[in-house]
Amino acid sequence: MDCAFSPRGVGRFRPDFHCLEAMLNSPQFAGKQGEELVLAIYNHMTSQVDGTYHFWPSAENEGQPRIRRSCTDPIKILNAYGWAICGQMSHMLQAIWITAGLKARLYGLPGHALCEVFYDGRWHHVGIVRNDTANE
Repeated sequence: MDCAFSPRGVGRFRPDFHCLEAMLNSPQFAGKQGEELVLAIYNHMTSQVDGTYHFWPSAENEGQPRIRRSCTDPIKILNAYGWAICGQMSHMLQAIWITAGLKARLYGLPGHALCEVFYDGRWHHVGIVRNDTANE
C-alpha cells in the first residue's frame, strides 16, 4: 500500500479515506468478501449520516468558469466535498469495488449513471433504498 503521511481523523465509524486501500482496511470493511463487502461499501457510501450526500455534482473548473467538469476522484469526493451525484457515485463505487478485488462496470440510463458489481457468479445492480432513521 502506497499511502503518503497526512494527519486525518479516523475511528470506528469513520473509515480512513486517505486512499482506497486504507479505506478497505477500516473496521467497517476489513475481512468482508462478496455480497457482505459490496453491501457494507454501498450502505456506507449512500448513508445520509456517514457517506456522501446526493446533491449537485462538485465541479472543478480548472480556471474556466464556463466549463463544468465533475470530479470523479473518490478520495477527493470523500475528503473534500462530502456529496456526489449519480455519475460521481457510480465512478466512486466502481473504483472502490475494483480496489477491493471485485469486477465492476458502469452503465447508464437516460439521465442516470449506475454501477454494477460481479460476485457469486453474476452481475448485481445494488440499488437499496436507504432508511437512515435506524441509525438515529
